[in-house]
Amino acid sequence: MKKYRMILFLICLLPISASAAIQHRYSFIDDANDLVGNAPGTLVNGAVVSGGQVELFGGNDAEGAYVNLPAGTIAINTYPAITMELWSSSATNNPFTMTAAFGNTWGNGNGQDYIFIVTDQGTDIARAGIANTPDDTEPWGDEVGINGPAYFDGTEHHYVFTVTDTTAVFYIDGELQNTASLGETAISGLSNTFGYLGKGVYSVDGTWAGQINEFRLYDSALGELAVFFNGQVGPDQYQDTVLTSMSPPDGEMDVPYNPAVELTWTALDGVAVDHYEIFLATDPNLVDPNEAIMNGAGTPYDTTANLYYDAAGLDPTALYGWRVDTIESGTGTRYVGPAFTFTTAPPGPVFVAPLINHAAAFPGGTAG
Repeated sequence: MKKYRMILFLICLLPISASAAIQHRYSFIDDANDLVGNAPGTLVNGAVVSGGQVELFGGNDAEGAYVNLPAGTIAINTYPAITMELWSSSATNNPFTMTAAFGNTWGNGNGQDYIFIVTDQGTDIARAGIANTPDDTEPWGDEVGINGPAYFDGTEHHYVFTVTDTTAVFYIDGELQNTASLGETAISGLSNTFGYLGKGVYSVDGTWAGQINEFRLYDSALGELAVFFNGQVGPDQYQDTVLTSMSPPDGEMDVPYNPAVELTWTALDGVAVDHYEIFLATDPNLVDPNEAIMNGAGTPYDTTANLYYDAAGLDPTALYGWRVDTIESGTGTRYVGPAFTFTTAPPGPVFVAPLINHAAAFPGGTAG
């Protein structure tokens, strides 16, 4: 939920690099406007924007409330790769329907040449998939899909579906659900006829009941760290990150701290880096990327031009949070990174017993 109207203003001030290639963003501040591209959505059949999200009430047929997106303008089948990202919540175990979908509909009501995210479908699973359908009899037979757990607990969850020319990947709440090979299925085979939120391209299905906080489309496939970062920052603000990996992994335990913890990371190719700023603390507020984006980065623990940093003098058995911000050469633009945590190892054993004269420990030996 959007808590501050000023967020929109702050978003406009944040740097957005070409790496994420976000094309469309529906944040539902007051309406179904597109904050990035020129493809505003339309509220249909009683869909309501309230509290920074769109509320959809569902129905037993395709004429319930939904958001219509201008699929022809979006032209999703021209993308070299696709990321569909949404934050949504539902207290209803919706029967077969789609939470976000692009494609066409056969005359018999089945889906045709489509891509979708289903957050719950009445069978306790979520699913994301893509299909190039040669006929209208069983189009789902050619569907390349990935399943995950369904949530209809009234709590907001984060869904990301990425598709390249070879692979589909599905994340829920930042966790990888699975990957799937596309085989002969192709992005170019999708239809630009319909685009929906809260409704599927199977017109024989009903519409979805729940709330969508934000929906985004990218013409690139977000990597796992970018998905993690977006989930951490949330739907209320947007900024790209240029990091592609960090080590130690998030949540790592028993990390050696003596003489130092080596922090390492990698960045996207082609980024002109002046230096990196490392934030390291046992206070999570000091490394929170939300705080950095909204209120300024604060004072870094240290800076480096390298892709590694030896953090010395850390306490044993302590939980540390760390973040790496990238400062662009020439412009000084800051790209905030995600916050990871690790726990240092406990102190090593200390030997206090006197030394033993091993010569006296064996038969025939002497102590002299």
